[in-house]
Amino acid sequence: MSNTLPSALIASLFTGFRNNKPLSTPLSTRLSAIFIGSSIGASAIYTFGTIEEKNIEIKDKYKFNRSGFTKFMIVDKNDKHYCVNNSTWYLKFDSIEDYNKIKIGSVQYIKYYGYRIPIFNMFPNIVKSIETYKYV
Repeated sequence: MSNTLPSALIASLFTGFRNNKPLSTPLSTRLSAIFIGSSIGASAIYTFGTIEEKNIEIKDKYKFNRSGFTKFMIVDKNDKHYCVNNSTWYLKFDSIEDYNKIKIGSVQYIKYYGYRIPIFNMFPNIVKSIETYKYV
C-alpha cells in the first residue's frame, strides 16, 4: 500500500506532478521571493513596531506635491511634522476627510506610526485623529 493518497501527495511536493522529475526553481525566482517576503515583513515591522498615541496642538497644516502625489501635512506646536496619508496596513483610505476635519489651533488625540527620516523624505503617518479640548 505504498501508493496511498497521502503518500502520493507528499511525494508530489518533492517531485513534479508530471514525469516524476524533481521540482527545480531558478535561483532568481527564489531570490525574488525572498526579497519580496523580506520587504513585506520589514514594512509590517516598521508600521506596527513604531505605533504611538498622544495629544498634539495643531500649529499649521499644508500640502505639497512629491512625484505627482499630494502629501497632506500638519505641524504641531513643537514644530514636528506629521503626514495624514492613507495606510494599507491599517485599512485607512479616508485621509483627505481626516485632514479637512483637523483645524489649526485645535488639540487632537492622534495615533501614528513611523519616524521622520529626512534622507528618504519620510514623516510619521497619522492613522487616527480625534479632536479633544484644551483644559485651561
